[in-house]
Amino acid sequence: TEARLAKISTELLQDVIPEIVKFQENFDGEEMEPTVLPVKFPLLLVNGTSGIAVGLSSNMPPHNIGEVIDATVQLIDDPNTIVEDLSEYVKGPDFPTGGVIVNGRAMRLFNSTGKGPIILRAKLEVKEPTESRDEATIIVHEIPYLTNKSNLMEELHDLISSKKIRGLVDARDLSKNKIRIEIDIHEDYSHEKSIRVIISQLYKHSQLEKTFYAKNIAFARGRPLLLNLKRALTIFLEHREHVVKKTVKHNLNKALMRLNILEGLYIALQNIDEVIELIKKSDDRQAAQEKLIKRFSLNEAQAKAILSMQLARLARMEVEAILNEKEELEAKAEEYRDILAHKEKRMQIIKKELEEIKEKFGDERRTTITDDADIPVDADIYQMLHDRHLLITTTQQGYVRSIEIDKFRTQRRGGKGMTAVTLRENDSLNDILVTLNKSTLLLITENGLVHSTPAFEIPEAKRRNARGSPWKTVLPVDSAVVKMVPVERDSFDKGLFLFFVTARGKVKKTKLSAFSNVRKTGIIGIRLEAGDKVVNSFVTNGDDHIYLATKFGLMAHFPEKEVRPMGRATRGVTGMRFKTPNDIIIGGLTVPESEMKDSSILTITERGYGKRTACDKYRFTHRGARGVIDIKTEERNGNVASVLVVPKKPTKENSVSILNNLGISIRTRIETIREISRNTKGVKIMSTKPNERIVFATIIDLSEEDIES
Repeated sequence: TEARLAKISTELLQDVIPEIVKFQENFDGEEMEPTVLPVKFPLLLVNGTSGIAVGLSSNMPPHNIGEVIDATVQLIDDPNTIVEDLSEYVKGPDFPTGGVIVNGRAMRLFNSTGKGPIILRAKLEVKEPTESRDEATIIVHEIPYLTNKSNLMEELHDLISSKKIRGLVDARDLSKNKIRIEIDIHEDYSHEKSIRVIISQLYKHSQLEKTFYAKNIAFARGRPLLLNLKRALTIFLEHREHVVKKTVKHNLNKALMRLNILEGLYIALQNIDEVIELIKKSDDRQAAQEKLIKRFSLNEAQAKAILSMQLARLARMEVEAILNEKEELEAKAEEYRDILAHKEKRMQIIKKELEEIKEKFGDERRTTITDDADIPVDADIYQMLHDRHLLITTTQQGYVRSIEIDKFRTQRRGGKGMTAVTLRENDSLNDILVTLNKSTLLLITENGLVHSTPAFEIPEAKRRNARGSPWKTVLPVDSAVVKMVPVERDSFDKGLFLFFVTARGKVKKTKLSAFSNVRKTGIIGIRLEAGDKVVNSFVTNGDDHIYLATKFGLMAHFPEKEVRPMGRATRGVTGMRFKTPNDIIIGGLTVPESEMKDSSILTITERGYGKRTACDKYRFTHRGARGVIDIKTEERNGNVASVLVVPKKPTKENSVSILNNLGISIRTRIETIREISRNTKGVKIMSTKPNERIVFATIIDLSEEDIES
């Protein structure tokens, strides 16, 4: 295989000599190689790089050489320039494949921190239908960086064949010298609104949109460093100044050596006849050298220079030429000394080099940057969806799954159940939710972050007992999703609240409107103390009744008004204290005042026992109290696994789905679980073996055709 270096490579290799850069043995010790290249421009930023080491990884995007040089020159002119001002020159990364960076506002943050996500989209053009052609066509002119075109085409064909995106007909790769991919749209969807929806879905489900997770880690100053824009340029200038200094020293030494030789030649010319005679009478070269040194007070280098010249050439040399060269070299030597003595002069040399490189190699930016990072595509995909009720599950190890609700049948109370979801070893279910596919899901992680996604974007499983997909294929969640809160799209501005409950008894509520536009990477919902985690979250209206249940069977009941609204990034207040140190909150409930008389609380224990108790049977204990006994958690029952709000007078349509640690689930009618007082043992709801325990339960409302007798 042969390769030819680009012209700009000469700027990397120009000063690669041992006097300027340090050399070391290569991997097998047979050759020497430079430890660093004396580059004349910030190559690491311009070229980008990626790599993985022990415990470290780096992923630096490429930048526009002209922009980087402009920022470097600005830093030379004013070393106190702040990184925000440097961002006026370097707008963001510039990828060789072009594309569009859509989170433009985040680029300033990336320049300041040296890390962050870069959302890159393909550059598209829409060819509208014509009189002769009813179909619209989406033309892809540029694709995101590091996107394999063959894989992209395979993705597009899969989307077409699976009909995951409605309206796609065909995709063709017509690329030659430039990228050109044509995607045909069915004539029924070839109007502006549907095209916007389709483009939005193409970005979501194919590599036409990619996130480049940038992390500018480089080995500098003897250790790995995270480099923001200013730090990277500063380190480059330090390196380049060091190279310039060594180059000037090298040139000074060469000039001084040449001056030394010229002085010897000048002496020889002044005494040319005697020098020639002395050389002729010498027995050998060594004898001639010693005689020259002794007779004319020359040094060894001068004597060797005289002897290395032919006598005829030495005789023809002119004194004036030597004096002129000597004068030029003395001026250069003085200039070199001046450069070595003054940093400003060295920086001006670097500045001149940079400007010359920009003149020779500068080019136009290829990647467009927009400020639409937090602006969703306004195409309304909901109008293209048919209403479907989905059962969505999420597990502790980060798996999520969506399935149509009618794939589960109802069983009688005390049944053994059937496999609802396949769990990995040591995995457990965190939440089960039944919701409309058009709902917005607020995803609450145990670390207190809130993510958001439409329910229809959760991957649907083909089998009822499928494990599901990793959350990372949907959203970059930071920890396990413990609660999925469904919210109708028009509910965010209705004065509602998002309520949080933690294992150590903290509670907090924040206006639901604060979560109406959650970025892809999530936002803080609640700050947690060390060792604490979120166990539940739900929507309230401001004057609900709040119930907190512990694993040892206690229940606290207080009005929501005792919890004042707080901002997102706050810790909350104490909701419940514990009688025993190792007790924790396992669940929280909300009941509107208007529903108190018609609601009960269903408590289910780990061994499959449970009971219903009217909500008004739990007296007010106020926020921060220790609560009252809800259910006895002796050996037969085990600890409390789940608490739910259910109708006081349930109908046949009301059922509960219960899941054990092996993924076995039953769905039973709530009316078969009798209502009794609190501080009782309850009745058997689901049979469990010694190695089984109930881990989760949720309410499911059934239609008549769902119910099996």
